[in-house]
Amino acid sequence: MNETPEITAVLDFWFADRAGFPPGGKALWWGKSEAVDRYVRDQFGELLGRLSRKRPPLLEDSPRGRLASILCLDQFPRHLYRGRERAFAWDRRARALVRGGLAQGQDQSLAPMERVFFYLPLVHSEALEDQDQAILLLEALRQEVTEADGKDVDGSLQSARRHRQIIARFGRFPHRNRALGRQSSEEERVFLTQPGSSF
Repeated sequence: MNETPEITAVLDFWFADRAGFPPGGKALWWGKSEAVDRYVRDQFGELLGRLSRKRPPLLEDSPRGRLASILCLDQFPRHLYRGRERAFAWDRRARALVRGGLAQGQDQSLAPMERVFFYLPLVHSEALEDQDQAILLLEALRQEVTEADGKDVDGSLQSARRHRQIIARFGRFPHRNRALGRQSSEEERVFLTQPGSSF
C-alpha cells in the first residue's frame, strides 16, 4: 500500500531530527514553544479536523499510518489547545488506535522511538491499567533495542513510571485539573508546587 501524503508529512515532521525550525527530536517532543504550537496549527489543524469527523479518512491501515493517526490525535491537540480542555478531547480515540494496532502487532515493525510514541497514549491515560500496560510495553522495548537507542527508551520508561506513580497516588493527573475544570484537593495543591508534578 502506498503511503499517503498526510502520513508522510506527519511522520517527517515528528521524527526528522534537524536543526532549525521546526525543531526535531527532543526539542519538539518534550519542549513547549508557541512557535511550534503555531506551526502544528498551520500545518496539521485541518488534518486533525478531518480525523475528528464521524467517518474520518482511515490512515491506520498500515503501521506508519496508524502511528501518524496516533500522533494526530494524541500529540497535536496538546499543541493546538495547550492548557485547555480540548487538549485531551481525542485521548480516548488515540488509545483505541493503540489497542487496535497492538492486537495486529503493528508496533513491531516500527523504529524504537516510533514505538515510544505509538504507546504514549497509554502513558497519558488516567486509568491505572493503561499505565501498567505502557510500562510493560516500554520495558519489553528496552530489552529489544541496541545500547544506542536504549538511552532514549530509558528516558521514556522513567517518565512512564513517574506518570504511573501519580495515577496510583491520585487516580488522575492533578496538573490537568484547571484545564478540565476539576477541583484540586489540598494534597494535590501541595503536590503541584513540587518540581516534576506537571508534564
